[in-house]
Amino acid sequence: MGRPGISTNKEVLLSIWTLANQESFRGISDRFGLSKGHAYRNFMNFCNKMCSMSSNFIKWPSNNLDDTVHKFEQLRKIPLPGVIGCVDGTHIFIKAPKKDSQSYFNRKGRHSILLQIICDAEMQIIDAFVGWPGSSNDSRVWKQSPIYKLLLQEPSKYLGNDYYLLGDSAYPLDTFLLVPFKDFGSLTIKQKTYNKRHSSVRVVVEQTIGLLKGRFRRLKYLDMENIAAMSKVVMTACILHNLCIKKGEKDIPEDILLDNCDDDDDGDNFPENTQNRAAAIEKRNRIADFLMEK
Repeated sequence: MGRPGISTNKEVLLSIWTLANQESFRGISDRFGLSKGHAYRNFMNFCNKMCSMSSNFIKWPSNNLDDTVHKFEQLRKIPLPGVIGCVDGTHIFIKAPKKDSQSYFNRKGRHSILLQIICDAEMQIIDAFVGWPGSSNDSRVWKQSPIYKLLLQEPSKYLGNDYYLLGDSAYPLDTFLLVPFKDFGSLTIKQKTYNKRHSSVRVVVEQTIGLLKGRFRRLKYLDMENIAAMSKVVMTACILHNLCIKKGEKDIPEDILLDNCDDDDDGDNFPENTQNRAAAIEKRNRIADFLMEK
């Protein structure tokens, strides 16, 4: 009953084309010889299938933490020791939702949902969390993400021998998330050196987001109605991004890699009131001392 199905090959090609371009579904349907509704249903069917297998493609490197840290250490001549990944958020612009539109109105003056990713040194996405309204800041999204709760509950499983993540100054300092020293005009040489090294490593997550959006341009603007469906589209792009990285496809122009540079939320000044604050400060100072010796 109903319309005859299309081949899996055609569904995959249609879906990749849809993610890679901002073409309307009317144009996509003409291109692939389908009705507009049929093209959309096949695209979402593909996204649903991919999201059902997301744990096979986006996964924490629990079995090779030391190797992951070693690859970060190879990125720079003088690296930060013990980095397991870098975290950042980015806005996915959307049309104004009919329900609770104001919550999705961000400080850039547009409606959006937020995507938070954690990546490794090779720009593989090892964790993704998407769907929160664009008016939220990075720190609030971070504290609502499943990975944050897992890091609190089982730090040794996810961080091994005291490894940690890097985040920008929008994030709260913690023992498992090190951020730059806030610059109020009186930073010491040691603190400036640490911030410089921190930034040189953390840039990999900005490049990852730029690479993701450069390859899958549908993420520049999602002309869709349903927030849950939007989240599945974004997650599908993250999965395909990882498949491309595994195949060695990283050749994206530099202007696209830096396309995410305006997504930082450094001005939010979210309070750093973690339970581990004293230990986190001591850990950051210890690493800053180490860098001064190099």
